[in-house]
Amino acid sequence: MDIMFDTSVWVDFFNDVENPQVDYLVKLLQAGRVGTCPVILMEVLQGIRVDKACQKTQSYLSSLASYSISDQLYIDSAMLYRSTRKKGFTIRKSVDCLIAVTAIHHALPLLHKDRDFDAIEKYSKLVCVNVSQH
Repeated sequence: MDIMFDTSVWVDFFNDVENPQVDYLVKLLQAGRVGTCPVILMEVLQGIRVDKACQKTQSYLSSLASYSISDQLYIDSAMLYRSTRKKGFTIRKSVDCLIAVTAIHHALPLLHKDRDFDAIEKYSKLVCVNVSQH
């Protein structure tokens, strides 16, 4: 089974930051068990300032399994955002709901470094990976 890694982990990976999330990403890249989605690709690429690095990163991420985002998932994402807000937690970036819904739809666990996903996990069917257990 693939694991989806949030943009927060990819940014650390491409910036050579050492932490448990990046270590686990490297391990699963070697095992061929990493999935991504178009919105993660978008977020990673928009933060890269150097054209050559952007092209290299795009090529690298495009070689991984990419999980599609249908029109219905955008609606589901809005509903997830609304439901977490009704329960008292407002997600800071609505794109996190889209990433979460994509992971849920494709039955992929998500590894992240973003507290919004902890709240989303609490109020939805999202499964987050705890690297201290691996």
